[in-house]
Amino acid sequence: MINTISAPPRVVGRRVLALLTTMAIALVLTGMGATSAQAATSTPAIVAGSPTTNPFTHFTEYNGLLYFSAVNGAVNSLYSYDGVNPAVLIAGSIQDPNYLVVTNGRLFFGGYNGTTTAMYSYDSTTALAPIAITGSPSQAGRLFVSGGLIYFSAFDNISMSVRAFIYNPLTPLSAPVLMPGSPVGTFEFTVYSSVLYFGGYSGVNNLIYRYNPATPATPAAVISGSPPSPGSFTVYGGLLYFGGSNGTSTVLYSYDGIAFAQVAGSPTGTSGFTVYDGNLYFSANNGTSYVLYRYDGTTLTEIVGSPLYPSALSVYAGKLYFSGDPSIEAAAPRMWVLATLANPAVLAATGLNTALPLGLASAILLAGGLALAVVRRRALPTQRA
Repeated sequence: MINTISAPPRVVGRRVLALLTTMAIALVLTGMGATSAQAATSTPAIVAGSPTTNPFTHFTEYNGLLYFSAVNGAVNSLYSYDGVNPAVLIAGSIQDPNYLVVTNGRLFFGGYNGTTTAMYSYDSTTALAPIAITGSPSQAGRLFVSGGLIYFSAFDNISMSVRAFIYNPLTPLSAPVLMPGSPVGTFEFTVYSSVLYFGGYSGVNNLIYRYNPATPATPAAVISGSPPSPGSFTVYGGLLYFGGSNGTSTVLYSYDGIAFAQVAGSPTGTSGFTVYDGNLYFSANNGTSYVLYRYDGTTLTEIVGSPLYPSALSVYAGKLYFSGDPSIEAAAPRMWVLATLANPAVLAATGLNTALPLGLASAILLAGGLALAVVRRRALPTQRA
């Protein structure tokens, strides 16, 4: 006959300890909300210390700060923001800074010096004001960085039209060069699968073009089947997304390198795509006004509490910043910020998330599992004949 001997008090105590450890682990994992799919999104809020002037555009992170363009008196100027204190006006700022990009330790942008527009660079580690790029063509804008090179649109004095240019910041004394095969009216550069995509005028419509930096002498070419009026090119989930015309309105499209596809259920007026927290965010018309939307590759969701006319979306310090109107009657847009509960490091400072960091929670889980295994092994019933 098999008799089971009751566990001694110390074994019971170990069982209780193991049970409490397991319960604590469950509470930790429940509070973590570690996956993007489970994450809840907070309501957008106006940034404290945000200038009350209009507009806020071209947000870009550089040397740990968020840089952007905003009105200073009567002209747009360059500002920086540290995420806590009021925004700071950059001394000697060029007027109308636009399309800010970062490469080679410097901030580059298009701007106006009072006479003409050109490309400028700014080094925050010095006290020097922004300086013009040698040989920069006029009307420089739409800057985009890839492979250490800056691609941008500017006025070509030979064809007397706006075309695509290429600039190497590692050779600062060399002037930007015209891209081979550049169409007129180039805009919205991005890289997808190591190829540069951008918009340009085909002679009939604005369409999508591509240029391969691996074969720099090969001219840029239009993509067959391109929807007209494309814009806001953004890579997300292994696809190239953009806003394009379906013949009636601007909607969300995707491109896999072979074929174009309209996203089912897309709202109209889509623009300003930015990837944040594993989702694609953008501005679109909900039937009443332009608000902020989120797309996870399957589902389209309107963001609750979104300001009107969101634009210039950019990610900085784990949060999504953008410009928007508090109401349709507002005199001027403000800078807004959006954060999600999937980012404990950001929200812990605001008291909105008390979840433990993932590494600490994993260590607790491992320790608890080992403790439970030891207790079970030592508490096995003793058998005798």
